[in-house]
Amino acid sequence: MATSARYEQRQLLEQLMGRDALRSRNSYNNQYTRQRELNINDPKICKNYLLGVCPYDLFQNTKQLMGNCKKLHIDKFRIQYEADIEEGKGRNFERIELEVLENIINFIELNDYKIKEANENLEADEDKQDEEMRAIIQRETKNLEAAENNVNITLQEIKKLNSLGEIEKSLQLVKDLEEREVKREFFAKNLRQANDNLTQSLQQKLQVCTKCGAYLSRLDSDKRLSDHFLGKIHLNYVKIRGKLQELKAKYGDMY
Repeated sequence: MATSARYEQRQLLEQLMGRDALRSRNSYNNQYTRQRELNINDPKICKNYLLGVCPYDLFQNTKQLMGNCKKLHIDKFRIQYEADIEEGKGRNFERIELEVLENIINFIELNDYKIKEANENLEADEDKQDEEMRAIIQRETKNLEAAENNVNITLQEIKKLNSLGEIEKSLQLVKDLEEREVKREFFAKNLRQANDNLTQSLQQKLQVCTKCGAYLSRLDSDKRLSDHFLGKIHLNYVKIRGKLQELKAKYGDMY
């Protein structure tokens, strides 16, 4: 009789709510029950999140988006951890904090490796670029010296012809002189441009941020630099590195 009553009740609920909605509700209740059975030390709980340094959470909606964390982010455990630490209840969180320390050591070591690699690539690229620019300067210098020499020789020939009274030949050389002076100015302009490019390149050399690995230019405006240093990615790398130093100081003998 009781079974029949429950069946009829379920049928009525399905009619009112729909079968899928009823199943979803039951699924939610089961999930909620399982969550209530978890404790702060459960391996399913993200320990990085408890300490506020889960990269999956910190880099949401940034260029370094890492997707979703495979572990559970449960605020009540984070609040519990922060409250116990603040109140100094003496609760032993050593296992949790050592797990987080190991996690962020691996994370920062990977970031430091990327920074080192970026610096090496940047240095190699800049050396190659500088070498190419210096080769251009050397080439244009030789061209300008040759053009300058041709102009001087032509001037001497014109003077000689004038002294000999050979005006017609002298006038012909004056036309040649004009063409050679145009060439000289062309090579001089190329040389000035090459020198300016090298100077600008030296001033604009990029550098890699030692905290997050982003590229920065020495000529960046104050606003652009401020946007970087106050940006979400940079600040969160600083936060993770700060937590790393804090935990290393606390558990230094173990690492």
